[in-house]
Amino acid sequence: MNRKHVTGIALLLAATVVAGMFALVRTTGIASSNSRAATDALVGARTKQLDRYEASLRSRIHQLNAASSAQSTRAMPAAAAQRIVYVRPAPIVRTSQRSHESRGSEPERGNDDQ
Repeated sequence: MNRKHVTGIALLLAATVVAGMFALVRTTGIASSNSRAATDALVGARTKQLDRYEASLRSRIHQLNAASSAQSTRAMPAAAAQRIVYVRPAPIVRTSQRSHESRGSEPERGNDDQ
């Protein structure tokens, strides 16, 4: 091989390695420490928002439980309570008849004497 060709191939490989390292650093975020701080701030803000939402849900559940316990004291008498019994329906059975040929067996042969 000519010395020019070897040098050109070596330069192309070096450029490829540099481009690969650049892509790796950008993808993993090693170079930017500012993005980590921004991400931490974003996660902290979202966590606070979710905590407030959780607190509102808990207070709503507490209100609903208090309301339902107040209603249960005024509930209907036990004699008026209904009992629900589920009875399964009878199974539906479908049958179909097939000829012998549809099962894959050999067809019947007639008399060849005629």
